[in-house]
Amino acid sequence: LAFRPIDHLRFGGWLGAYRDPQRSCPYKILQDSSCPVGTFKLLCAWTGIPPPTQRHVSGFYIAERLYGEHLYVGHASDRDAALLELVFV
Repeated sequence: LAFRPIDHLRFGGWLGAYRDPQRSCPYKILQDSSCPVGTFKLLCAWTGIPPPTQRHVSGFYIAERLYGEHLYVGHASDRDAALLELVFV
């Protein structure tokens, strides 16, 4: 998975899936007070230089982004982060 700034909403970015490991970004599993029991958020830190409008942002969380009537999977700030369920198989 990888983060690619900036999406059409002007804040956040696209979520990309790539076969080449050189194009991927590191992700960190976070569980904070906003996460119900058994859930977590995925925080990415892109490895390139962020665009000027996002220079002071340390990373973005995977999120569902609604634009008009369409739902996209991308990246957003902490308040819009998707809560993912941790399932052991």
